Amino acid sequence: MRATHHSDLWTVGGFDPSGGAGITADLAAFQRIGLQATSLVTTVTAQSPLEFRKSYPVTREAFGDLWETASNFVAPTVIKMGMFSSEEIIEEAAFRMHLLGKSSCKSVIDPVFRASRSLEVGDDSLIHYFKTKLLPHAYVLTPNAQEAFLLTGVKVVDRDSQIAAAKLLHVAGVEIVIIKGGHLADEDQSTSSDYYSDQFHRFFMTGPRQNKEVHGTGCVFASALAAYLYTGEEPHNAAIKAKHFVSAAIETAVSRCDEPSIIQFPSIAVDQKQFPVVEFHGTPLAAIKESPSCIADLGLYGIVNRSQQVEEYAKRGLKTLQLRIKDSTEEHIRLEVKKSVEISEQFGMQLFVNDYWQVAIEEKAYGIHLGQEDLQKLTREQLNEIKAADLRVGISTHEHLELARALAIKPSYVALGPIYKTTCKSMKFGPQGLAKIREWSQLTSVPVVAIGGLKCRMIEDIRALGADGLAVISDLPNC
Repeated sequence: MRATHHSDLWTVGGFDPSGGAGITADLAAFQRIGLQATSLVTTVTAQSPLEFRKSYPVTREAFGDLWETASNFVAPTVIKMGMFSSEEIIEEAAFRMHLLGKSSCKSVIDPVFRASRSLEVGDDSLIHYFKTKLLPHAYVLTPNAQEAFLLTGVKVVDRDSQIAAAKLLHVAGVEIVIIKGGHLADEDQSTSSDYYSDQFHRFFMTGPRQNKEVHGTGCVFASALAAYLYTGEEPHNAAIKAKHFVSAAIETAVSRCDEPSIIQFPSIAVDQKQFPVVEFHGTPLAAIKESPSCIADLGLYGIVNRSQQVEEYAKRGLKTLQLRIKDSTEEHIRLEVKKSVEISEQFGMQLFVNDYWQVAIEEKAYGIHLGQEDLQKLTREQLNEIKAADLRVGISTHEHLELARALAIKPSYVALGPIYKTTCKSMKFGPQGLAKIREWSQLTSVPVVAIGGLKCRMIEDIRALGADGLAVISDLPNC
């Protein structure tokens, strides 16, 4: 990917001569995502993937001069901060961040007090300076279990302690906390989970645990997060994308003999099996039953609101329909679902019932479609009931967090939209654009249905982007 220079994206941290961590790794991650950045050194380290010998902090005067020179050219709007190994540098960085203010610069701070292979933990005074001077300026903080312990006194050994540590960091003034779980294994030992917490969202991002020691993963996660924030992603989506990026990066890492692996940045590629999930009410992914696959290609996917339309489009040869009834009585809904199921069986149609999953089970519908709000309202027991009925399950998605939630329940398909502006339904999300169809189809092996402002005639163009279906409402009479 060709990188574009953006000097208001900064990285501040230590220099690793091996290139596996610190600002050299940050710059490589930025470049792989398509960005270039300004870099400021806090510390020069004598380290490699095999050993950490010593760190040599730059002077406060030198660091201040670096900052002043760079900001005179253009001040940072997003800044990733890493290793600080002297109180003077922490104090200078805090002073500079105070002048900028949180409203003008979003900081992603990866609190590195030691290299992963160093036995020298930062002294109490250094940690105190970090907590009192720099921590209040953090927009996002990304500590691992050990770093969270040094900052909060909470020994992070499981999910409950990840949550407890995050709460204390919020009290200290951090807006967004991500407690990384790479050093912790989930119960089945095959996955690990990072805990994300902000004012509106709290969730565990779970991905496959890769049994290899890799140099610089903390730096890469935080720099990818900063890069995605810079490109305009909401923090919760930036976190999901950063988790995916670092998981894919670990997959590429290579080593010689028994040495720790080094990330091969040019080789990082989208990999479906590396995209994280947000577990359904803490239910391990392995405990969720797969939804049945759709028997036929989803193709043109019509959305109607009454059984009369189901019959009309069945006779016209449409093979996939969704019955979406809003604001009606339970009796009317049940009657419409019953009639629609009978029609769909007569014509061999794939009929999905929107929202009313209990009625769909009782009337033996082909499948159901759930929006994100309805998905989150489900209990574990209700999800188990849906799975036991062998219904096909479709889930609406609009952003990366919602995709991660949807994939956790192993759906039959996911819908993405609105692709274009639509007046058929009030939406809190703006148009997603055609490029996102290709991205979704690359992120998951589950069929993707594009919806929102689309025309029936666009079906082949949509398929060329990787989608399996095109959902239409207002243009349905033209299909």
